[in-house]
Amino acid sequence: YDLDCGATVCGAVANWNDTDACNRDIPPNKGARVCERFPYGGSESPNLCMNVCRTSSDCEADEACYTSRRSINVHFCAPAPPTAEVDIGGACLDDYQCETGLCHDGQCRDVCVRDSDCGGSEVCRATIVTPRHLGQESATGICVEREPGLLAIGQPCSSASMCQSGACSQTYTNGPYECTKLCGSEYDCGLDERCASGLYSDDQVLGFGIRSCTDAPQQSLVGPGDYCL
Repeated sequence: YDLDCGATVCGAVANWNDTDACNRDIPPNKGARVCERFPYGGSESPNLCMNVCRTSSDCEADEACYTSRRSINVHFCAPAPPTAEVDIGGACLDDYQCETGLCHDGQCRDVCVRDSDCGGSEVCRATIVTPRHLGQESATGICVEREPGLLAIGQPCSSASMCQSGACSQTYTNGPYECTKLCGSEYDCGLDERCASGLYSDDQVLGFGIRSCTDAPQQSLVGPGDYCL
């Protein structure tokens, strides 16, 4: 993260073309990178190629997993806040008090992509947050306690707030809305399901982007990498 030590500077944050440039020289076993702004220093911070993560456990010991600028439930590893002194679950008033870099509803929380990223009694719930390092809204998964009063996966829903997962998606186009679980890829889903962007809210910017498991269209004939129209 020190430009004198070989950090890779990139162009516009969250721009797909600059993110592609970040991944040109990366070995396959090193994962992926995204072009994002260094979390501290505001507009003075450089845009750097950051390693992608699901949750903080994917990062180094002195790093945290931060929400990316675009609402696609993508996160990146960067140093934990230098002012951090509160661990996950502890009371907080500000993001930079937390080792994870995220304070939500008065508690230090961690970001996630799927339920298995969280503790046994927690669920990965789609949530709109305004992280201090972004200064703007972003939709992401957050590990939170399971609430018995909310609807389970597969139950009919009409809004995201009704669901345990925070995701209420259409199984097919114009199909019924059901509570769906968050995912990072099809490997997080069941057989004959796909991991696709779901409808999170009516907001044109934040509404699409949270990926969740839904039934694949019955007319689907080809898989990843095959030619399509």
